Amino acid sequence: MAIFLRQSWNVKPLRWGSPADVQYAIRKNAEKIYQIDPDSMVLCMPLFWGLPPLDYSGKNNHGTNHGTTYKDGGLDFDGSDDYVDISDSASLDINGATMSFSVWIRPDFIQTDSTVRMVLDKTSDNTATFRVMFNANISDWRFRLFTGSGVVNCDTGGLTWAANTSHHLAGVYDGSNIYIYWDNVEKSGGISQTGNITTSNDPLLIGIDQAYPTDFFKGFIDEIRISNAARTTDQIALFYDRPWALYQPVSRPVYFFQVAANINVTSADGDSHAVQSGARVVVRLSNGIPYVIVENSSDDQIQVWKGNGTTPTGFSEPDVGNGPSGTVWGSCSIAVDSNDVIHIAYCADEGKASQLRYVKFASDVFVDDEQVIADLGEDPIAITTLHTAIAIDSNGKPHIVFCHRLKVAAITNFTISYINDVDNAWNSGTYYEVEGATNGKHCKYPDLSIDKDNKPVISYTNITDHDIGTAIGNQNDAESFTLQDIDTDCEIDEYIESASICVDSSGNHYVAYRDESDTFIYLRKHAYGVAWNTWVTRATGSDEGMNPSLAVDGTDIYIFYENVDSDIIYEKVTGGSSWQGDVTLETGDYNIVKAKWAYAIDRDSGGTDRGGGSGRLEIDYVFVDETATPDILFNSLVLGVAGLSINVSDGVGIGESLTPINPYDKFSVSDLIGIAENIVAGF
Repeated sequence: MAIFLRQSWNVKPLRWGSPADVQYAIRKNAEKIYQIDPDSMVLCMPLFWGLPPLDYSGKNNHGTNHGTTYKDGGLDFDGSDDYVDISDSASLDINGATMSFSVWIRPDFIQTDSTVRMVLDKTSDNTATFRVMFNANISDWRFRLFTGSGVVNCDTGGLTWAANTSHHLAGVYDGSNIYIYWDNVEKSGGISQTGNITTSNDPLLIGIDQAYPTDFFKGFIDEIRISNAARTTDQIALFYDRPWALYQPVSRPVYFFQVAANINVTSADGDSHAVQSGARVVVRLSNGIPYVIVENSSDDQIQVWKGNGTTPTGFSEPDVGNGPSGTVWGSCSIAVDSNDVIHIAYCADEGKASQLRYVKFASDVFVDDEQVIADLGEDPIAITTLHTAIAIDSNGKPHIVFCHRLKVAAITNFTISYINDVDNAWNSGTYYEVEGATNGKHCKYPDLSIDKDNKPVISYTNITDHDIGTAIGNQNDAESFTLQDIDTDCEIDEYIESASICVDSSGNHYVAYRDESDTFIYLRKHAYGVAWNTWVTRATGSDEGMNPSLAVDGTDIYIFYENVDSDIIYEKVTGGSSWQGDVTLETGDYNIVKAKWAYAIDRDSGGTDRGGGSGRLEIDYVFVDETATPDILFNSLVLGVAGLSINVSDGVGIGESLTPINPYDKFSVSDLIGIAENIVAGF
């Protein structure tokens, strides 16, 4: 006998893992508890935990919030201008002869309200797809569906309900009839309808009528589920009686999967492109959209390319032809601040008086291109040898480290130097040498991060001594640096970009680099709070490789690099020394991979800032396709993180585990009781 335990509107699971972990649990529970094919879900939007309106169906139909507020376990719509929109997609264009929807609502209006209140709307001209609404003309709820046979209205009819009470609303089309359910009771008797559902290019809107944008929903909306299959009466009953069972934690192995095949960022213009001389070249804004900066080597110009969605299928150039010019071979690097302003550092080729320059990219246009340093020093050869890295601190101020040719005592050497805009004037062009010409050293390939104490930390290669160098600033507005060589015998090659630096959520510093003597990738850790000259013994578990690029999720370190077969590889390292083994991401004639990461501001596809923390949805990476002109490619590594397990025999599958995946989130006794109640309800 099944025992259904009704859970109130406010009883939702505590946050227990990353969105990727929750999505995995949803798909497992959909199959094991609700007996539905998880692939039939086209939208699963819990609207919980105060996160953006994310889709956990696996179809990436994430929404954009326009004014709604998170409250009481759902989204509160004010009835005047609040709504959520979800861009049109192939999965939302249901063109078969079956579909279902399910949603929890708490109307903040009375049954005799004179305004149409839209819940879901996928049509702007009232001729295609479907809509769900409160119809003021009949004082009832309506599921309107458009098929090849015409339009049909399915109404609840004869209801009595009060404002500010929670109700479950669901609809089903099975190819023969259309049904509408109110609190687990079918209210229409079934309305005859046949034919395939007609599609539209309109977005799916929540809480607003596309054709009449005065018809706003007022109240709470929660638990939106849409599928391309006809749900059974028993499944509707489960949605009503056990609304939160879908989110029971489920353990899973640590693994990766790519969200899609790699995307060619720059193919649209047919030119050659480069990214090798900038440390970081990809960011996401608060809407989750990725942006990639490249150097167009054919036109000698910086370009910014914008993804067409949070899981992009293509990129376009928003501000065509207006990027800074005279910037050959990719000296540009990128960072983003909390206001969605993209900051770009680059070197401009002015002959022997090459400049360090800085430009912003805001609202999809280049703005405020300015000179930072008028003359980078002796530059008798091509500017291909210069490099930059840029990072934003916790105050939103940009810091730049760069490589330039500096002459001291009639001898010219490549030198690593640093400057910041803490004073909003780039220190009047005064920069600080980190290491190079003053000590007769030849140093190149800098990388930069801001650390837990808001100080700049730098890695670079010392070609003269075959060293990997590191430096930490004396303060946020650094005027001097403490140096430490972390490998003094790595036979570094002048033409190999060999060091990348990052900071984990505990404040520990990491540097990855290639040792030319064995061509392996090594990682070295500096523990937070100890002297800069004290570093943990280097570790490796990698294959042969080059050009490492680091990213962090919590205290897990991800190393992206190119192997000897010109494939793109990543390795995960826990605790600074436990290597999980190399995984091939991309097979082909590739090089120069750059991972997206920053300590201060680092948004994922859900728009959440993961900088300095954990729980990120994915790590984006950009790399070069040498078989093309060359072109720049983009892809994402979606993360799964294992954590605390509570082994039980449950309704999610015998022997599987209930797992708060995020190690910082714990189950309380009351949480465990709630989980146990859900388990009992399955038998």
